[in-house]
Amino acid sequence: MSDLVGMKKLAVLAATLGLFAAVPSVASAYWSHYGWLPNGYDADCIWYATNGQCSGWNYWSANQVTVYSGGPTLNGFENYSTIRGRWTYAGQYTSVGPGDLYMSAYVKAQETNWGVTAWVSVWAFA
Repeated sequence: MSDLVGMKKLAVLAATLGLFAAVPSVASAYWSHYGWLPNGYDADCIWYATNGQCSGWNYWSANQVTVYSGGPTLNGFENYSTIRGRWTYAGQYTSVGPGDLYMSAYVKAQETNWGVTAWVSVWAFA
């Protein structure tokens, strides 16, 4: 009889653990860059690869930048055919999402330097 009780307890434990395993985990992703633009060649960038930095492909929800000096910097997103963003100048902060730029969410977050090399802090999150 004790073997039967022990097996029932084990079955309840296994079922409980199975429920926890079935709960999906909450995933998050981010991309960041701190420093000068350009910072060499970034092979992940499609547009302006020699004077910009960009993330990998993801469902990004926002890309934020603070430009400390230099610039301006185009803060935005890119895909295989388009680069869009908002110009951000020294001393400014900008946050933009793909929807703000009429782009799909599956894009690369990017920062593109134009003119004077810029010192930036970038944070994109999905």
